[in-house]
Amino acid sequence: MTAFGDRWRMAAIAAGACLSAAGCLSKSAKPSFTKTQLTPVKVGDDVRLTGLESLHGWGEDHDCTFMHCFEVVLKGMGWSIDYDELMGLSGMAFRTQFRVGLWDNSNPDPLVGEECVRPLLAALGCGGESIFPQRDDSEDAARVRQAVGASLDRGVPVLATNLIPPENWGIITGQAEHGRQWWCRTYDEGSSDVLAQGWPSAVVILGASRPRPDRKAVHRASIARAIELHDKAIAADFAQGRKAFDEWVHMLERVTDRDYLHANAWTYVSLIDARRAAAHYLRSIAPEFGKQRPLVEQAAEAYSRQRDVLRSALPAVPWPQDDPGTVPPFETRQRQIAALHEAAGLDDEAIDALRRVKYRRAERPADLTRSP
Repeated sequence: MTAFGDRWRMAAIAAGACLSAAGCLSKSAKPSFTKTQLTPVKVGDDVRLTGLESLHGWGEDHDCTFMHCFEVVLKGMGWSIDYDELMGLSGMAFRTQFRVGLWDNSNPDPLVGEECVRPLLAALGCGGESIFPQRDDSEDAARVRQAVGASLDRGVPVLATNLIPPENWGIITGQAEHGRQWWCRTYDEGSSDVLAQGWPSAVVILGASRPRPDRKAVHRASIARAIELHDKAIAADFAQGRKAFDEWVHMLERVTDRDYLHANAWTYVSLIDARRAAAHYLRSIAPEFGKQRPLVEQAAEAYSRQRDVLRSALPAVPWPQDDPGTVPPFETRQRQIAALHEAAGLDDEAIDALRRVKYRRAERPADLTRSP
């Protein structure tokens, strides 16, 4: 549902990503996923990977397309890590992000603005690289195709956007015609692999895995990450945390045409999905915190109520197809604005509870935000 356009180019610059890394990754050792369910089937230079689970699709509590595609890839490689844990470890469950001054469909994407992919890879002990392909540059395109092909030859699927437009995340599961075409799986196709129709704006290739950090340590680090994301005001051109709520309300109060509808609705339903994941994730890790458990559960309850508040106002958040040709009246937007104000207060409540979680010296969260 997202169409990022130049936002990906800006993200590439902000992240310092470059295609020269693709050559290194293509030669890296195969990730040590010891229980892989994937089987490469080769015919000449072409290869297909079989054994991936179906994608859930829209409206099934997996609305961050990157995270669910990554979940399916990891399960195929023998790692049992569910969607909500990926959302929590990455920070996506806690991040609120809104582009300053523009209605931007990429607000909920984990590679845009305050990036959440590198912290996730670090928490998993998994190598990887983000690539932002330039199709108009023939050498650039050739390097991307070579890197994707090398990953498939190692039996590792590739995550990419815009494989079946518009620009959602999907999974490259094979290549055909000597790498000139890719087989892929997207939310719209579910369990079926089809030939890609678009050129990716972003690609994530998994590299060699390392020993996974201690589970409790990464869970504590995710609590620190949640607080950091709440307190950070700006990342690139995107408002964060409380400032993101304020910017969103500011933009809703000044709507003059229908151009806002898609970005607004997509950002809103993605926030509902994120907070559902936050509540579930925190409840799942709360027993690890001993006497601090009630504080973690208190934060989970605040996020759960935040989700409910946002869901109750969904009728006031139309998609472009819901009411074609008209601009929703201010009264409709005012209902959403009220929900966002209440949600911001519940965000503060959740973070206030997490701030009170104390650690013994040996339990202090490690810095797991750097790419391994």
